[in-house]
Amino acid sequence: MKKTFTNAFTLVELIVVITIVAVLATIGFISFTWYNVQVRDSVRLSDIKTVYTGINVYKAKHWKVPVAKNQTEIQIGWETIQYQSDLEAWILGQVSITQWMVDPKTKELYTYVTDKNSVTYQVWAVLEIDNPDYALWNTTYAVHENLYYSKGWRIWIIEDNNWNFIHKVSTVFNINDAVWDLTAYFYRWYKFTGTWPELVIELQK
Repeated sequence: MKKTFTNAFTLVELIVVITIVAVLATIGFISFTWYNVQVRDSVRLSDIKTVYTGINVYKAKHWKVPVAKNQTEIQIGWETIQYQSDLEAWILGQVSITQWMVDPKTKELYTYVTDKNSVTYQVWAVLEIDNPDYALWNTTYAVHENLYYSKGWRIWIIEDNNWNFIHKVSTVFNINDAVWDLTAYFYRWYKFTGTWPELVIELQK
């Protein structure tokens, strides 16, 4: 009687092969994800720098920066101290930017802040990589869950206790009326969280 032999993997060999494939797939997925994060951050940096350049050209011509149509007026007492809004299409049009600029992941608009006289401003984006190497001249940062990247002047931007930007939830916001802690982002590695009297004192330092 002849013996027949079949070429087949043993169970151990199959397990080894499956394990290797799983490891390689995981490495590939992590590398692909990290690459996508870097690409999205590059888009954010490019967008903010493009807007920054456009607003500076506009300011050189008009002596003021463009004002958003849908903005939140931020007050202390009866005095308006600044405006906070989305970086809406109207502003982009004023600085001759025709493409629609939104965060590449969330599809939300970037943030735009101006002082009460529309002379100084900041444009903001939230990065996914917490990397201080992004520090550039005339750039400010603030740390949150992620890293905020901005260009312009050091105007503070306010969030409520639910981490919502004030302009997302209110059209007029008086700091004195806040019944919960506020978070204000000022410059690199510095943010302030506290009650409105504490924030006012911080602003006056």
